[in-house]
Amino acid sequence: MGRPQYFCGDHLVETLNQVCGDRGYNLTRVQCCHGNGCNIYDLQNYCH
Repeated sequence: MGRPQYFCGDHLVETLNQVCGDRGYNLTRVQCCHGNGCNIYDLQNYCH
């Protein structure tokens, strides 16, 4: 099993689009680029 994948910058926006889909997301709330970034499970918390 590999290491968890973390997202930031353009990869963060692309992944949020995939994770949230039609629900959309609030990018102004996303503070994943500080420290280690967000994993895929963290990103689900930013969906509407």
